[in-house]
Amino acid sequence: MKSIYILSTKLWVYLTEIPVLILLWVSISTNHLAEGTLKYYPLIIFLSLAVVFIMVYFFSVISISCEEIRYHGLFSSRDSAFITENKTLVIRIKPRRNLDIELYGDAGAEPAFDWMKADDVIHRDICLFRGRANGSVGTAKRILKFFNVPEEERISAMNDGFSYEDDAIRVNSCQKNEVFEISLSFKITIV
Repeated sequence: MKSIYILSTKLWVYLTEIPVLILLWVSISTNHLAEGTLKYYPLIIFLSLAVVFIMVYFFSVISISCEEIRYHGLFSSRDSAFITENKTLVIRIKPRRNLDIELYGDAGAEPAFDWMKADDVIHRDICLFRGRANGSVGTAKRILKFFNVPEEERISAMNDGFSYEDDAIRVNSCQKNEVFEISLSFKITIV
C-alpha cells in the first residue's frame, strides 16, 4: 500500500543527544585508563541506551494513504482515521515550516453523546484526526500529487481562491491571515 510519510518531530529536538554523545565519547576514549574489572563499561552501555531511547522517544511520523491517515511512533498518540467518501482533508501551511493536517467528517444524524445537541444535523462536521508536521509548500504539493491532482493544478493550488474538481476530489485553497489553507474534499472513497 502506497503512503506518504511526513516527519512530525522538529530536528532541533535531537540536539538533546549532544551532551549524552559527548559523555559517551569521553567514557569510550578514557576507558583504557580506568582501573577495575568493569572499567567504564556500565557507563558506556547506559549512555548508548540513552542515545537510542532519546531517538525513539521523540520520533513521530504522520502517514497518509488512500485509505487512512495515521500517527506512527512508539511514544506518539497513534491516532488514526479512515479517509472515505464525504470527508475533508485540510492542510494548513503555517510560518516556519509548520503544517497542521486535519481530517473532518460528518458527525451523522444521531448525536454521539447525550449532551450533544441534535440541532442542525444536516451539516455538522467534526475533526476526526489532528496532527502537526514539518513541511511547507513542497509537502503540500506532495500530498496533492499523491491524490492525483495534475501538476499545473498543484502549482496553481498555492494561490488564494484556487478551486479544482474532478471525479474523485475537490480542492480549494484560501489565505486566512498568515495561514494558507488547502482543503481536499473526497467525493468518493479512493481505492
